[in-house]
Amino acid sequence: MGVRIRVRIESTSTGRSATTSALVNTGFESRRPTLRLPMGLARELGLGEDELREAETVEFVVGDGRLAHFSLLRDAFRVSVITEDRVEGPVLADAIVLGGPGELILSDALIQLLKVVPVLPHDGLWRFVDEPPDRLRTSVRRHIWGL
Repeated sequence: MGVRIRVRIESTSTGRSATTSALVNTGFESRRPTLRLPMGLARELGLGEDELREAETVEFVVGDGRLAHFSLLRDAFRVSVITEDRVEGPVLADAIVLGGPGELILSDALIQLLKVVPVLPHDGLWRFVDEPPDRLRTSVRRHIWGL
């Protein structure tokens, strides 16, 4: 199942925002808070082809160990976790924008700054770092963004 949390993401360039689910992915390792932004969400937030063309190209090591090149937008978004009883954030984050449909994915550095702790990932259970160990929150439904 994985851990998915509700987040509000706001573009620092357009000021547009959206509330959506985000996959908490501790295997997405980054030095800076980073998210993987699907193209459909990028468009919803008002990012156009000009911003994407001006993005910096960076290398990441992907899951199978290969080096891959991605377009990176630095300090492009403010991200907050939204729950029924709390808002955590915003945290300023970089974004890798990938073509095609998909879901919003948060890196390990961003997850940590948002104080999110996956507890039982297969069951989709998590908590905030400052909550008691028996306080378990359930994942939200996954949102897949189209083109």
